[in-house]
Amino acid sequence: MSSAKGYSISIILDSKTENMVKGFWKSLHDMGLSDYYYLSRSRPQVPLLVLEETDEELCLAALQNFAHNVDSFCINLELTGMFTTSPSSVFWLPSPTRELLELHHALYKAVIPFSKIESSGYYNPDLWMPHLGLASYIKDLQYLPAIVKSTMVFPSAFKAMAKALMFSKFLPIEAIGFFPLKKYIK
Repeated sequence: MSSAKGYSISIILDSKTENMVKGFWKSLHDMGLSDYYYLSRSRPQVPLLVLEETDEELCLAALQNFAHNVDSFCINLELTGMFTTSPSSVFWLPSPTRELLELHHALYKAVIPFSKIESSGYYNPDLWMPHLGLASYIKDLQYLPAIVKSTMVFPSAFKAMAKALMFSKFLPIEAIGFFPLKKYIK
């Protein structure tokens, strides 16, 4: 098994959603509240799995096959939430629909034979909380109310389209595979 500091497999969303979230990241950076996501130059994403270890070649092949068999689908982004772990994170919460939960479980089963899931267990099928990061590594926790209030710029009940899966190494974040979902319509 090859080892980085970690790996993630995430859902990449449509361009409209991506641009909206990147604009939010830039605003938080410009206001001096949180710059982690903006400086990461990463793409807005819904992490499905975080792996401590994996065989990169086997994972890339499994993701290619997996994405080829998954239709693009709608993700409803409706709530803002917060992880109180260290580092604290503010996120947009996708509705945990049956389709999204089944996708997560199927992906877990596809990569677990050659991977080790991160040790907290948060990405195991019974514990996973879908989320799209808005702010993390917040410079000062007293900024949290301002960050949460800032999320009110997002429309309520926003519908995004899942368009691809991304396989990345971290930290720093480095995309090593991008897999379009079947039937993605721009």
